[in-house]
This record gives sequence, C-alpha cells and structure tokens, in this order.
Amino acid sequence: MKTDKNVAVIGTIYALLVYLLHSTDEDLKNGCIFFNASYSAIGRKLPNCYLISNNELKKDSAFYRLSALIWAFFLRLKRATVWRQHFQGAKIYAQDHFTYSAALIGGDDYILISDGFNDFNYYMKTQMHLEKEAWCTQLSFKKKFIRFFCGSVWNCWFGLSPQCKGLLHENPVQIPYAKQKLDLLKVDFISAWKNASEAKKNLICSAFDVSPAILKNLYRCSVLLLAQNFECTDDIPEDELVAVYKKALTPFDLKKVMIKTHPAGRLNYHKYFPESLVLDQPIPMQLLVLLGVENIKTVVTIDSTAVSMFSQDVEIIWLGEGCHPVLERRYGIIPMEEVVFRSKTT
Repeated sequence: MKTDKNVAVIGTIYALLVYLLHSTDEDLKNGCIFFNASYSAIGRKLPNCYLISNNELKKDSAFYRLSALIWAFFLRLKRATVWRQHFQGAKIYAQDHFTYSAALIGGDDYILISDGFNDFNYYMKTQMHLEKEAWCTQLSFKKKFIRFFCGSVWNCWFGLSPQCKGLLHENPVQIPYAKQKLDLLKVDFISAWKNASEAKKNLICSAFDVSPAILKNLYRCSVLLLAQNFECTDDIPEDELVAVYKKALTPFDLKKVMIKTHPAGRLNYHKYFPESLVLDQPIPMQLLVLLGVENIKTVVTIDSTAVSMFSQDVEIIWLGEGCHPVLERRYGIIPMEEVVFRSKTT
C-alpha cells in the first residue's frame, strides 16, 4: 500500500536541487534521501540523508569487479532489512544510472529525476545509450547473474527500465526511446523557489553552502563561463579544452569573468585563469540564478543546459560541439534552440 512518504536516490547536485524544489516541507521531514557520498558535505546538512559510495564496476581487475558486485548485493540486503521501513509503501524518486541506484530501487516502480534540460535527446545520440539499450534487450546468463547482485534496473539507464513510470524534470516531455508512457512532473525553478517556505530556502542554501561572501564575489563579474567536464569523459584532453575556453574568453576582461566549474570536473581553473573568479564549490548554477545574479550580461558555454535559467536579456555564447572535432564527431552539431529554451524572467 502506497503512502505519502517519499524516498529519493540521487547522485548529482542538479538532480538534488530538482528534488528539493519539488518536495514539500512534509516530504523532506517524513521521507529520506540516499545521496552520493562524493558530496558528503552537502548530504550531512540534509534531514534523513544517507550517504552512499558510488562503487564503479569499470576496473579491469577481476577481484575489484567481484568485490563491487558483492558490495551491490550488500546494499540490496541492507535495503530489505535495515532500510526496509523507508522503502515500504514509499514513492521512489531516483536517478537510475549510478552504481547504487539499481540496488536501492530494487523491483519497485520509480519516478526518474532528470539530470539536465532536454538531456534525453542529447543522450540518445551517444554510443553509451546504444550499449545500454542493447544490454536491456539481450538474454544472457551474464545479464541474469549481474542483475541478481545489482538489481533489475542495472544498466537500464535514463528511463530504459519498464519500472520507470514517471519523469521529474525542468522540461518534462516523453523520453523518446522509452517503451512506456510516463507521468510527467514539471519543476519550474522560478515559481518553485518563489513559493518555497523560508525554512526550505534556508535548508537549500545551507546544504549547498551558499554564503553572502560567495554572492558578493559574484556581483563583480559580468561574464560567466559555464565549464563542463569533458576532460573527465575521455572526450577532450585538458590542454585542448583550456584552449577552447581561452579562445572564447579572448574578447573579455578576465578580471570580470567568473568560471563556474562542473561538480565532476578535475581541471584546475585557478592555474589557467588566475585573474578570474573561479567558483569550484558544488553549487548548481540554477540556484545562484534564483538568488539573483542580475550583473551577469554574457554567458559562455560549450553546451551546458544551465543557460535555460537566464533571461532573454543575457547574451549566450553557445560554442557548441563544433568547437572541437572530437565533440562534433561524437555528438554532431546541436543548436542551442534544440537543447534549451530560456526564461522570460529572472
């Protein structure tokens, strides 16, 4: 029997913000969140939050792979015993592509939390999606063996699993490759923030450690670079990615530039852009816009969907995949208008 209790399984800070804005004060009080331990400083400030390590299964060592499978099975056992009270009858919101996701979702239905504006149209063009789609349709002993340890949603990323019944999204549309029709739940960041209680606003700002000092520093910048983590995804070598950004920022006074790093990135922007303000705390850009960064006049990005939050008055320099031959070859040319549409107000 379903209750009004929610459980969230989340791995990124953007999805966490989406869930927090969607949830009521009662949801946050009575439900619980299972969150990526990589962001433990954030998770420790949230009520009823359990931090889970994202044990990858990518290493070549057979011993490592076996230990990771045992770890996933241990999570399933813990879900069925220690955490059973949280999941019993609860509505589950989840990102399904983290190693721990399948174990915690189990055999239950869930509502997928999006990880970006219009991200599914982008994702379905990648080789990764083709591999996951092939995995979900194959019949093999290996698949049954891994799903026994990791859970039935394993490898059925971004809504490929039939257990995915809904979508929580900033821009909810049917996932083009999903086999089932999904319930669409929209999170309008601006109205959700406007209507949030002061207690929830304070909780969100505290969790992401948004201090007055950070906001004060933002006010001296008129140009924003929304950096991405292509150096971590084997797409672009670090020096070539820096060269792309340096060329794009050539027309601007670097002292007036703020670089918002990607939470999963590893590039040292302080080294390459010593004159600029580098914001490397894991804070969603969408939250900073909600708090008011009216001084930003120009935003530069390769293809970050966070530009959807900026009004029509802000100039967007969309470098696109054409800025580097590897990105163009892997993803094609995707115009900004196909990925986002921008806010009419801030």
